Amino acid sequence: MNFQEAVSTVAHVLWQNGTVINSDDFDGLIVKKLAASNTLDEGRRTNQTHIAITGEQMDIFPRLSADGYFYNDDGKIVNEDLKKYFVLKVCVELSRSNCEYLGISSFMTGDDYLQSDMCIFRSKRANQSDQIQLSLLNYDGAAFKLFRENLHEGDYFILLKYFRSMRYLACGIKKESEGSYNLSLLNNKFFRASNAVTVVNADSCVHESETEYLESGNNDNEKQFRKWMGNQQNSQGRTPAQKTINNNCDALKRVCGLIDISDFPDLENLFDITDPAVFSDIKEMIRNHPDFEEVNIACSNRSLSTALKWYEKYLREQNEIAETLVAEQNAKDYTMQDFLNDVFIDPAEYEKLKRLLFYKQNIILQGAPGVGKTYLAKRFAYSLIGKKNRNMVEEIQFHQNYSYEDFIMGYKPSDDSFDLIPGVFYEFCKKAEKDSERKYFFIIDEINRGNLSKIFGELMMLIEGDKRGPDNAVTLAYKRDEKFSVPENLYLIGLMNTADRSLAMIDYALRRRFSFYNIKPAFGNEKFQIYLKSILKDRNIADKVIERLIDLNKKIADEDNSGLGEGFCIGHSYFCKKPLKDQSDSEWYKTIIDYEIAPLLEEYWWDDKSKAEDCIRELLR
Repeated sequence: MNFQEAVSTVAHVLWQNGTVINSDDFDGLIVKKLAASNTLDEGRRTNQTHIAITGEQMDIFPRLSADGYFYNDDGKIVNEDLKKYFVLKVCVELSRSNCEYLGISSFMTGDDYLQSDMCIFRSKRANQSDQIQLSLLNYDGAAFKLFRENLHEGDYFILLKYFRSMRYLACGIKKESEGSYNLSLLNNKFFRASNAVTVVNADSCVHESETEYLESGNNDNEKQFRKWMGNQQNSQGRTPAQKTINNNCDALKRVCGLIDISDFPDLENLFDITDPAVFSDIKEMIRNHPDFEEVNIACSNRSLSTALKWYEKYLREQNEIAETLVAEQNAKDYTMQDFLNDVFIDPAEYEKLKRLLFYKQNIILQGAPGVGKTYLAKRFAYSLIGKKNRNMVEEIQFHQNYSYEDFIMGYKPSDDSFDLIPGVFYEFCKKAEKDSERKYFFIIDEINRGNLSKIFGELMMLIEGDKRGPDNAVTLAYKRDEKFSVPENLYLIGLMNTADRSLAMIDYALRRRFSFYNIKPAFGNEKFQIYLKSILKDRNIADKVIERLIDLNKKIADEDNSGLGEGFCIGHSYFCKKPLKDQSDSEWYKTIIDYEIAPLLEEYWWDDKSKAEDCIRELLR
């Protein structure tokens, strides 16, 4: 059996008993079925407490030698007592899930892995072969001792060596557990990957004691980064191992001593940088440095390149959190009355619109150009929240190149690789999911400009009002290990221009998942008329706008004569911006007609210019 088969067997047995490991993280493996003398149980026949490692299994550990201490020139041992002074303390990690399986939980934190210490020394006994004695109770870490106390005769002790490192993962499997027979086939054998080495850079293997690890980090920023990174997922969808986190932190602390960052000569530790914009500049300086590749290799075998990406992402997220807190604190109250004051809708229509959205959870505001769909949608959301809280409203715009990868998630280039990047809708769903007591609103402008089936993908079902929540979760295309659902407190508001002939019709499957609400021009609305007269000095111009645009829209809405229809009417927002300080009302009106309305009418009747010319002439008379 080769190493890959052996480590896959171990991974499967561990998985059967609740512990998941990544086989690619390791390059060495031994399995020991424990005799009574290998345990810490009372009633052992000997006083021995260590686990003897013999033969080729010793190759999982580094070979340490001290010329002239053990042997004389004739190859004889100089002093039998010297052997006990050459003790190697190595880092051993314990998996939280495996410890819980063994019945240990008292020392575990919320992290997936805990570091402890495991001692070994080589023993040369008279007329016998070398052996390694693993675990010296007086020097082992407390956590590792507790781990050993929960392994008994017949149980399996599994030791996995991390790839090109003097770090180890220790696991235990009870003798009667599922898959234990498969472990018996590996008993007392050493399996090594073809590229495994036990000659490593000692600098990359220095680690903290248990107490230092639990309080990890020289400053609060490093502590927060370690905690944050332990909750992330890499491009394969896995949580970074504790070894990876340690290597990343080591790289961020060491690089300033290995590369001269000219613009920041006093910088000793990248954890001192908390501004994402400043860090982005420093990152580019480091990556463009001529010694970068050499330094990257020196930093725990290329951990620097990944550490820079992780830390930049961390700083950006922390900055977003800070901005969110400020926005929450500064958000002004925004009531239904504020909404009605800002838009030209009466209270009855507001209540109708609210009921439609809460009933269906998805609504499309459709209308002709200039009816104020975008302006209305955001303020409508604020009125339902009760505050102008930008963190609870997300607004995007679809276009022909918008994709599932932009909306949900996908692989995108990052430096010299590809990273799995969550899309805007995925991230907004996660934000709403964490704050289930409040309503969140996702606004999609120009919703009919995108290829909706392609953009929504498997979410086509999940956005339905009765398919929300974890009970209806599905597996995502790019994250096979995650079940995703759209939270119940998220509401979709789509905006659709009914006058653009170039757009495809809304997909019927998607159409039935939305309610459609028509936004009409407000020229006949009393509130708009009052507003228009408040921004114009010349009442005649205000009356002209109202009368002539109402007449024009009647002609457009008469589909038999215009060839258009109500969806092509002219919206009132063209006339909502007041004249410039030195601009007369008549000049203001003529400018809007000449440079905004006329081009639109010419586009409408591109095949019948006389109709457009007649309407423009009527507007300007």
